[in-house]
Amino acid sequence: MKRRFVAVAAGIVLSLLPLAGCVSKPPLSNEELWVAAMADAVFSEDSEVMELVCLTRQDQQVIWDEAGERVLLVTWHNYAEPCEPGEVLGHKDIWATSLGELTDWCLENGSGVTDWELRFAQLLGVHADEGYTHFTAFCFSL
Repeated sequence: MKRRFVAVAAGIVLSLLPLAGCVSKPPLSNEELWVAAMADAVFSEDSEVMELVCLTRQDQQVIWDEAGERVLLVTWHNYAEPCEPGEVLGHKDIWATSLGELTDWCLENGSGVTDWELRFAQLLGVHADEGYTHFTAFCFSL
C-alpha cells in the first residue's frame, strides 16, 4: 500500500512540475512594450501586412472636400497653438493620416480605450513620451 501511495504521490508531483514555471509574470511596462514593438517592426510577417490607404477617389477611407479637389488629413502633435489656414509649418515635421482611416479605427475599436493619448501613440507609432495631445485636420491638394 505504501508503494502505491508513494507512486501516486510521485506521479502527482511530477505532473505538477511543468506548472512550476507558470508563475504569472508582471505585465510589461509601456517602455518594454515600445522596445518589443520596435524590434518586431524590423521584419513583417505576411499576417501583419495591411492594405495602404491610397489618396484616390476609389479608396473609401479618403475624405474629399466638396469640390473633390483636396483630401482631408489629420496630424497629431504636441503644440497647443492653433494652425491657421495657409500657415506654413516649416519648423515642424508632421506625419499625416487619412482622417477617414483614423475615424474608422476609432469607431471600430474605441469602446475599450481608457487612455486615449497612449492608445493614439501606439496606433500611430509615436513614443508615448513625445507628449502628443492635439490633432489638426487639414486639406491637402493632390
